[in-house]
Amino acid sequence: MTEENTMLFKKAPAVEPAAAEVPVEPVVEAPKADPAPESPAAEAPVAEVPAEPPVEAPSEAPAAEPAESKEEAPEFDEGIWGTTGSEVGDSVLRLLNDGGVDPDQAKSLMYDAIQAGKPEEIDRDALVEKVGKARATLIMAGVNNFVTAQANAQAAQVAAVHEAAGSRENWETMLPWVNSLPAKQAAEYSDLIDQGGLQARLAVRDLVGKYNADPKTKSLASTEIVGDASAGAKGRVDGISQSEYGRQLLILNKRNIATPAALAELKARRAAGKKAGI
Repeated sequence: MTEENTMLFKKAPAVEPAAAEVPVEPVVEAPKADPAPESPAAEAPVAEVPAEPPVEAPSEAPAAEPAESKEEAPEFDEGIWGTTGSEVGDSVLRLLNDGGVDPDQAKSLMYDAIQAGKPEEIDRDALVEKVGKARATLIMAGVNNFVTAQANAQAAQVAAVHEAAGSRENWETMLPWVNSLPAKQAAEYSDLIDQGGLQARLAVRDLVGKYNADPKTKSLASTEIVGDASAGAKGRVDGISQSEYGRQLLILNKRNIATPAALAELKARRAAGKKAGI
């Protein structure tokens, strides 16, 4: 029994040489097939992915060029457009010109509304169609500012005329008589009043004097004003320099309105100027 057992223990190692040393060899060689997929995988992304974007980009860039050439504006010609006498008003004219609008089109779009002092009556949609939304916004802002400034200046001028006449009622009473003056004389007074300031006040006072002296008219309420009409109720006189005194005196004589009242006011203003060291 001991012998048999020893035989059994001895036979066991004999199985070891037949153990699967041979199947292990194919497992080791199988990875050698891997290099084959590596080369196609590396080639595919390099050739096809970056090729398309560079071709598309240049084709879109030229499309922007026609828009720029369309934006080129004709040179602004003041001889054609004229001037509004205001920086804001003239900037509106330039914006219209730069937007490709000619003077006739501009007049059709907004002249009547501006003259009426009603910018809200401008056809904004038509303006946007002509010059674009951004430029139309700038133009409308300029128009609103211009109309407001003109209205304020006109209100101040009317107030000065009423004050020089003694009151609004006085001016309205004598206005039909003023309008009945010979055309040339009426135009001279109108020109002086449009200038505003001292010329306007002196022109109105001269008209008041002539109106009161006309036997066909009824004298107005007292219109005597001490000093400068712009000084207010206290009768403060604004001083002027010697050169300004000479200039104003020249205007009075040239316009034939150097009345005693006008000369007295001018002298009072010069005296105030001397006192102030002007």
